[in-house]
Amino acid sequence: MKTKLREHPELIDQGVRTWPPNWVRTGGKETTATDGEIGILKDVKTYDSISSRCFLFIEHNGATFMGRVSCDSAMVCQVLVNLLKRHIGEPLRSIGDLPIELPEIPLSFRYAA
Repeated sequence: MKTKLREHPELIDQGVRTWPPNWVRTGGKETTATDGEIGILKDVKTYDSISSRCFLFIEHNGATFMGRVSCDSAMVCQVLVNLLKRHIGEPLRSIGDLPIELPEIPLSFRYAA
């Protein structure tokens, strides 16, 4: 099933949507706009191939931020990481519009974090 990244039903963690991430300022000037699909994607990291979480790093209004996207499945997370890495340097708003086909994972195979 292809849908916009921001609307994909697999981008949840324990029933809570994780796109867009909640942002935490990691450097740069103070700014008040820290919610939603803001900024330019600068990097994406996950710490192993079985992780169901990835970390996004963005720049927005002269500040840098980090946010976490969690999935119920490590397989979905890896597909997401690979997609996001191809869009480093682009605005998060346009990334949220991307059509994406993430694998739908049966409940019995979901990763329990």
